[in-house]
Amino acid sequence: RAASLLNDIGTLDKLRQDPHPNVIGEALVTPQHALTALSSNHYGLLVRALKLLQGSKAGASEISTLLSTLKRVSEQRKDTSRDVRRLLLERIDELGSGSEKTDYLLSDFDPFIANLTAKVISKARGKSYQPKTEYLAPAPLPEGTYIKELHQAKALITMKEAGSFVIRLLPEYAPVTAAKFSMLVESGYYDDLTFHRVEPNFVLQGGSPGGNEFVGIKNYMRDEVSLLSHERGTIGISTRGRDTGDGQIFINLVDNYRLDHNYTIFARVIENMDNVDRILEGDVILSIKIIRPNQRSQ
Repeated sequence: RAASLLNDIGTLDKLRQDPHPNVIGEALVTPQHALTALSSNHYGLLVRALKLLQGSKAGASEISTLLSTLKRVSEQRKDTSRDVRRLLLERIDELGSGSEKTDYLLSDFDPFIANLTAKVISKARGKSYQPKTEYLAPAPLPEGTYIKELHQAKALITMKEAGSFVIRLLPEYAPVTAAKFSMLVESGYYDDLTFHRVEPNFVLQGGSPGGNEFVGIKNYMRDEVSLLSHERGTIGISTRGRDTGDGQIFINLVDNYRLDHNYTIFARVIENMDNVDRILEGDVILSIKIIRPNQRSQ
């Protein structure tokens, strides 16, 4: 970011060879750099590249690259590819070329993408097209017995630098979310991930394998909003619109009442909130352990 602000081209050239996609994304400067980056499957880098391409002049190679990227990402069948594919379709719409090769998305598994495709095709061809997909098929729900076992359950979260803290799950308010979080924990999903976003006097956000807001689990988590308020220490699921949780969590550092009824609250910090306050950007989650009633750990 500093090299970009200083227009240090030499350093940016080196950083585009970095192994971490987030670093590459920050080092993109020209549309050609962005086109090269579209070969990646890292959604954060793809979003960054596509935003850089907006408004740029296009050639036949760009249209071909956009279409092949759209096809490749769509074949991954991930709910969380929505942001990338939306930007790809918007760029194709902007260029006014290539829509003739997107008809297959009218039957896409994601109704948002199917609907956007219909709009892009209708505009390009001057006649009305309708999406064939109307509903997003939900992921399987956790079993009821699993949810019941989480009543009064806690989780011990151990950070590399800031120490540990304890949270209490709230399945009585967000049963499916609490269960899915617990299942991810017990699969080891969060181990060695980071809190990649620290906003003082607001929130911490983490739990992304890509270290950014666009990389998460495959299937979206549905919202479970309740009458709970986003008070200091409550824990929610990060989203980019309704029903778009991807496993990333956030912790309220202060009372954030403006978030009420818009984001799921599934847990609350009950011990060592002072250690939560010590978390800095990039601190690593060493482990999370679910502690059920009458059990020391699991």
